Amino acid sequence: MKVILAWAALNAALALLLTLWWQKPLPNGLFWAAVVVIVALALVAWRPHEPRARVVPELSVSTIVLAFGIAGLIAGSTFGDWNFFLSGLVTLVGLAGLARELAVQRRRR
Repeated sequence: MKVILAWAALNAALALLLTLWWQKPLPNGLFWAAVVVIVALALVAWRPHEPRARVVPELSVSTIVLAFGIAGLIAGSTFGDWNFFLSGLVTLVGLAGLARELAVQRRRR
């Protein structure tokens, strides 16, 4: 939670600088809205919750592959069809790896 609040403070400082130097309402409002969302995220992370058994492992190569695939799908439209299709393949490989990890974990229980 402290890290999220530090991130909110950094964004608030940047939003303040933007407000002081550039009096455009849309960018300033968007930046301050981002600060509010980050503070809300910190409040959600701060509330106490009971620990539960994790379904997905903490360290997983498949999760990283899936994240790169999704990021590539988002940026793929700007670089062309080849990047979009390649990112779709990477996303499918990540999803298949996660499905395999979940199946192994369920068999172990």
